[in-house]
Amino acid sequence: MPASASRDGKEDPKGPRSTQIIIALIGFAATALVGYWQFVRAKPEITSAKRQITGRVVDSVNDHTLGHAKVMLESEGLPSVQYTDSEGVFTFPLPPSAPYVRLKVEMAGYESTDRRIDPASLREAQEIRLQPLQASSPSPPVDPAPRGAEASRDFIIGRWQVEQANGQVSSGTIIDFQDDGTFTGSQTLFVNGLGQRQDMAGSWNVEKLSKNTFRLEAQYQSGQTQVARFRVIDHNHIHNIDQNYISVRLE
Repeated sequence: MPASASRDGKEDPKGPRSTQIIIALIGFAATALVGYWQFVRAKPEITSAKRQITGRVVDSVNDHTLGHAKVMLESEGLPSVQYTDSEGVFTFPLPPSAPYVRLKVEMAGYESTDRRIDPASLREAQEIRLQPLQASSPSPPVDPAPRGAEASRDFIIGRWQVEQANGQVSSGTIIDFQDDGTFTGSQTLFVNGLGQRQDMAGSWNVEKLSKNTFRLEAQYQSGQTQVARFRVIDHNHIHNIDQNYISVRLE
């Protein structure tokens, strides 16, 4: 007797057709479950890749935006460093799994600030208000080139340092500008925590553009030439106008 037939000769309702329907339903359910699991696993990666922290740095006394302030984001791995734009704005991508980050802001003439931030609680841009070092009385107009910090060849002579970072890539450069018109230095490039150092040397020349701005030309022994405009902030800080970074004098 065939397996699909009953004892009275009639077709068993639980025969091959019912079995095929059950198998089809099981296959559909398995496919849907796999697709749902893949969606659930992929979703955090999509959302975390877009996480970022943005903010604006302002003067706490007059609410003026502060361009060229140094902003450091510390979380997992190497700290990221940026300088605010002319509107005082900065933006950092956030690591996908960081439970918290530390945001430090520094600028010449202001008290530094340091705050701990929970990325999960971020709902709007951060406003960083820096307190001037002498804010108890109205501040007199600031000379854009303080006394003793006027753009000149003698002002450039000395050791200068530049720190830059972009995501997982950061670099540190130190250059000694000598009185005889030569320079020596080194640059260390870090990628995902691994550093590689490159030494450099050559000659330099400066052209004064105004009381507090100048053009610096560096000719490397490799044959490369770099030209950039700088603005004097104070005796120990100059701003690269073309590439928007700050150089710091090392005493």
